[in-house]
Amino acid sequence: MKDSLFKDITATDGIAAYYEIYKDFVSGENKIKLILSDQCMNFMNGSELFMHIKETIKVNIPFIIVSAQLNSDFIDMMNQNKITYIEKPLKRS
Repeated sequence: MKDSLFKDITATDGIAAYYEIYKDFVSGENKIKLILSDQCMNFMNGSELFMHIKETIKVNIPFIIVSAQLNSDFIDMMNQNKITYIEKPLKRS
């Protein structure tokens, strides 16, 4: 396997994801350059994760949410907070 410029960090739920992001921030390493999150996660969904990061860590990392449940409230919140979202299922062209 080739060495990569990127390393993924995975989490089993929204709280675990927040912990990984927080740990990276307080360590000063700032290795996380992009957050790709599902909307549907246990304990804290993707949009809650984004808001929690924005309010507590105050770090400006590009954030993308993937969701199969796009409704007008979700889309409005994404647009208001300038969050990129991707609709599932992903389709090949």
